[in-house]
Amino acid sequence: MEKFVENYKKMKLTIIILSIFFVLFGCTNYWNSDSITITDLEYKIENIADASYWVEDSDAVEETCFINFWIQYKGDDIVWDFVEYARIYFTNDLYWNIKPTFLDASNKEIGGWNHLLYSRETHSLPIGEMTVRVKLKNGHITTYDKTIGIPNSKSNGSYSYVCTPNNISPLPADYYEILDIATINSGSYDSGDSQIDIDFDVADTKVQNGYLEFYDSDGDFIGYTDTFKTSASGTVIDWLGTFTNSGNNTIAIDNDDHSDDIVFQNKGSFADIYRILIVLTDGSQFSTNDYHYLSRSEKYSIR
Repeated sequence: MEKFVENYKKMKLTIIILSIFFVLFGCTNYWNSDSITITDLEYKIENIADASYWVEDSDAVEETCFINFWIQYKGDDIVWDFVEYARIYFTNDLYWNIKPTFLDASNKEIGGWNHLLYSRETHSLPIGEMTVRVKLKNGHITTYDKTIGIPNSKSNGSYSYVCTPNNISPLPADYYEILDIATINSGSYDSGDSQIDIDFDVADTKVQNGYLEFYDSDGDFIGYTDTFKTSASGTVIDWLGTFTNSGNNTIAIDNDDHSDDIVFQNKGSFADIYRILIVLTDGSQFSTNDYHYLSRSEKYSIR
């Protein structure tokens, strides 16, 4: 009987030890040797005219200026459970946190359209030298420096902040206004010809390109078009004709001739389009149709 009790105690102790080992090394695997190296930091800075674009309670948000980050990395395959934090520092002690839902392991990217704010002042964001810092739970740390420039430039020059137009007055010398929004004058949907016609104005020489976003009758996003031009200095897409950043523009896009220029998502189709939104972008700092700054108009009902 004594031998049985002794063996039982040994077996119980073994089970406890194995359980602790499994929790520490089997489930979370925090203490492994995984490591990553940050290779770049991409960013998009937005002027959003209508806060309901991304929040349900638009009355609760007075902000118009937002920043989004994508931290690109190489190295071992990780999941968010391995990450202690992912931060972008704009001073030694002030930083933005990337939320845990924004990790794309297949593309080795941390970030997304996270709409981050500058809590110390509305309608503005700090720019210039930023430091990305990602720490894994095994203690591994990787950092990367990136300059956030002004529109159409990869440099911030003498500027320390950007802000949305006409929201900060008088404008300090180290503030730079970002892209203004498009003014939509009219829009219509012809179900017989499956065509959308839009008349809009642009009054900002910083604007170099743009595209359309589509929404259904409930206001949910269902798709977008190719950019208006192949690049800031490139050719204009045929359903736009001409594009000016200091005057009037017209769009005539139909489902038959221009379906290759439209990407639908969330099971959307051309027949589901009830509202449009015009996105304007910068882009002179790129040879492609990429951009760092964009403005979003209010959603406009076309039927």
